[in-house]
Amino acid sequence: MDRFALITARTQEVLNKAEALYGVKIDPSIAFNLRGRVAGWAGCKFCFLTRKATQFSLRFNRELIAGNHFDDMMNNTVPHEVAHLVCYARPDLGRKHDGGWKRVCMALGGNGDRCHNYDVVVQGRWDYLTDLGNKVSVTKKHHAYVQQGGTLRFKRGLGMITKSSMCAPSGQLQVTPKSDGTVVVRTQPKNEPAVTPKKEITQTVPVSKDGELTWAEKVRRLIRANKPEGMSMDTVIVLAMDLGMTKERAKSCVKAHWNKI
Repeated sequence: MDRFALITARTQEVLNKAEALYGVKIDPSIAFNLRGRVAGWAGCKFCFLTRKATQFSLRFNRELIAGNHFDDMMNNTVPHEVAHLVCYARPDLGRKHDGGWKRVCMALGGNGDRCHNYDVVVQGRWDYLTDLGNKVSVTKKHHAYVQQGGTLRFKRGLGMITKSSMCAPSGQLQVTPKSDGTVVVRTQPKNEPAVTPKKEITQTVPVSKDGELTWAEKVRRLIRANKPEGMSMDTVIVLAMDLGMTKERAKSCVKAHWNKI
């Protein structure tokens, strides 16, 4: 059996255990269409007349199943999501990730954790270390914005990132907490070679009298970094304004160079 068939079989096994323990017979649809950092998802619809849950569904992350975390998906993610379905069918047992749900999850064979704690490599994303020492993930567009001098601030007290923040492609920024509260950061996995650097290209860059890049060159760099990624002209104009240009100057400068790059 392939891994996806094994996950399906494991799900049915846990559902049978849930029926024996809690008297709930659930027959959910199962899909393997989750991507990114979410390992699993459980859902249902509620009938407004009976106030009961119907049409149960489960979704699992196909990249994690096919990767190095298959065993954890089998042993913990499946019971975790089935426990949510049980609580949907029997709200008296628990809800969300409260103590009742945790007891159900552990009874079904899971570890009761609210979320997984392993890194997920997402193609095209970048990991950053914020000024408060937290690891965050951003898209290529946001990475380009930060590298052009922008600042991103994150909610829930995670901190902010700037061009000087430590960063690496998804999965290559390893953060290890130490007992004294500090962290150890490395930007390549052990025993894996770093990305081969591109050959240096010597070129003349337009600068102003004080040695800073000209506004035209700053705008051209913004366009080069973001236009190939599908960013619109209006968005690039906003990025140019973040660098200190007036709205009128940013608009005229971006329009003047847009079709040249």
